[in-house]
Amino acid sequence: MITELLDANMDTVSFQTKLLFPQEISTDFLLAKAFEREILKLESKDIDEQVKIFMFIATHFNGVLHKEHFNELCTQCGIQENFLENLKAHPLLRYDSQSQILTFRYDFFNDFFKNISIANYLKQWCSFYDNNSKISHLKQAKRWRGV
Repeated sequence: MITELLDANMDTVSFQTKLLFPQEISTDFLLAKAFEREILKLESKDIDEQVKIFMFIATHFNGVLHKEHFNELCTQCGIQENFLENLKAHPLLRYDSQSQILTFRYDFFNDFFKNISIANYLKQWCSFYDNNSKISHLKQAKRWRGV
């Protein structure tokens, strides 16, 4: 799978995503390619929808999704139960049918998607304030902390 993903040139491929930076960050490029592959293969959700689901799994379940959490995932992420079968077959996830637990295929994905979640939160927070508001907000914070 990785060789398939690497065959494409980072500069010539464009992805429809606001959460990943595939043209600047090689890890994001590889993940975007994997998500894009799932869109084509399984008629899956778009890249950002998949990333949001993975961020939710990382932040709310610490990367370990038990069968009893499947309904919560469906409700919170607005996905149909039949999409869970797509998740079980996703190359970035591993499903153990005996224990009925869905986890990230590699441990570092848990931290990776938490980091994307934090970065996305900060990006939204910063865009909420214009530059003047940010500066006055920071000045107030400094005064409050006695800096």
